[in-house]
Amino acid sequence: MITRCLDEDWDILDKSVPPITQKELQFEKELHDFLQSFIDKEELLKEEFISKNVAQQHYKKHCLCGIPTRKSTKHNIYYDFDNIGKYKNYEDKINKLVTETILTINYLGNTNIINKYFHKLFTGNQCIYFTTSCGFTNNRGAVNIGIHAFSTGVTTNYSSANTVDFLILSGGKTITMYPIDAHYLQTKLNNIIKQYTNTNFSLSFNRD
Repeated sequence: MITRCLDEDWDILDKSVPPITQKELQFEKELHDFLQSFIDKEELLKEEFISKNVAQQHYKKHCLCGIPTRKSTKHNIYYDFDNIGKYKNYEDKINKLVTETILTINYLGNTNIINKYFHKLFTGNQCIYFTTSCGFTNNRGAVNIGIHAFSTGVTTNYSSANTVDFLILSGGKTITMYPIDAHYLQTKLNNIIKQYTNTNFSLSFNRD
């Protein structure tokens, strides 16, 4: 959500607040579109995770479920869980961490806050929570996003890299939760930061 003006409108607003630049606008758009892509791939599962039947759907989609032929890939990573109760308990834990975090983002155009919070996330045992004012949606309306680092302890079947939990939420309730490749997230974010900000800052994981 853009809360500041472009340079051409600068003469009608409080000049003590810097005008938003084209680079900042593009940074916001690229970051939004990248994170939104993780929501769009989950459109088949629309209801709240809290329902027993829906939790079963999520379990079957995102966990190994004791199926030996299942193999994690970079863009489709499975949790290790072979029991739906373990999966639900893990979701309860991560939901609480995400919704209670102080690393809350309300505006995607604030590059300083974005960089600072993602840097903290990548130190481990941290969460970021994106509010509905960031403009993320599914087919039912506005949603929140939560990211938790790290989930590597419950994705041991995926040997390629670290993983993080990605949550889509509504009203504090988890709609879905699944693991994503932490280095893929890191690389994409660093590309956006490098291209659309005037900083040498880059993100890296403390587990590398």
